[in-house]
Order: sequence, then structure tokens, then C-alpha cells
Amino acid sequence: RRLKPPPPTQDNNKMTLPFAHVLATGLERLATRAEAAQDANELSVFDAVREPSISVSDYLKRLLKYSQCNNSVLVCTLILIDRVVLDGGLRLSMRNVHRVLLTSVLTAHKFLDDQFYANSYYAKIGGVSTREINTLEVEFLRLLRFDLYVSEEEFASYNTELARLDAEHRCKLAAAAKGSCGGKWPAATASQQEVAAQ
Repeated sequence: RRLKPPPPTQDNNKMTLPFAHVLATGLERLATRAEAAQDANELSVFDAVREPSISVSDYLKRLLKYSQCNNSVLVCTLILIDRVVLDGGLRLSMRNVHRVLLTSVLTAHKFLDDQFYANSYYAKIGGVSTREINTLEVEFLRLLRFDLYVSEEEFASYNTELARLDAEHRCKLAAAAKGSCGGKWPAATASQQEVAAQ
């Protein structure tokens, strides 16, 4: 069932989830590095004409503020992006990472929740047209081979790692303020090092 858009006066800032920062930072770093090696002619339907002026972090905060996603949606958002990059062959760049993120949030929300917003609403908060977001959704599903299943083990692995990286990020902030972190963290796996880098 489709949800009605929240009232303009509703305070949705509380929807900023714990590890949104590490997710957004990791995606931005991946996109920046991949862009350096990208062929100028290697474009996809996700590529904008120019790089958006809004940062990935601020864009994700906007999506979370207005979409009312829960923590599980955000975890699955990263899982789906990993799949389209690692298995679907999509190369992230600063021209497409925002639209990839938008489409992944939309797809994960629809898959996990019985109640979700219409594509036209996601288009509005994401800064694209309804026709465009429909096209992005179809292409995203094609890259996923329409396989949205996430096992409990896969979900737990991503959830645990994102929570760990968020705790590490908060510890670094505390260390900067107090001069000490007081904890040691295990090294992230190779596939998670970009998200871990701060």
C-alpha cells in the first residue's frame, strides 16, 4: 500500500539513521576514485548531465528525512548497490552516485515494507522526474537480474559492519573532542575499506 506524503510541518529529522554518515562517505569516496578511471563515453542512464551540487551525505539525509525509511531499508540499500556495482557492472561516479542511491533506497523500501511512497513522491524528493525515476528503477532491477532476496546471514554481516564503522566514526569524533578513543577496532574487509575511510 502506498503511503501518503508526510505533512510539511512534520519533523522528520529524527529519521537520520545511525550509520548514514559512514554509508554516504564511503559511497562518495568510491564514486570519486572510480570516476578517475572512467571512460568519458562510458555512461549509463544513471549519469546526470553534470555532477550535482549537493553532497552525497546531504542527499542521503534528505532521502531519509522525507522517505521515513527504517534501518533495515538502509542496510539493504547498501547491499543492492554492492550488487549492481560488483555483479551488474555499474561503475559509480559523482555524476551517477546520487541517482543510484535514490533508486536503491526506493527499491529496498518497496521490497521490505508493505507500505511505501509512490515513485512520483520519490522523484520529487530526489530531484528527478517521475518518468526518469521509473526508467532508473527498471534499469536498476535489470542490473540486479530482478534478484532482491537478501539472506539473514548477508543482512547481519552488512548490518554488523555498518554499525561497527559508525561506532568507530563516533569514537573518532569523541577522540577529537576529548583526545582519546580508548578502543581498538578490527580491520575492515577489503570490500568495506572505502566505507571505513574517514
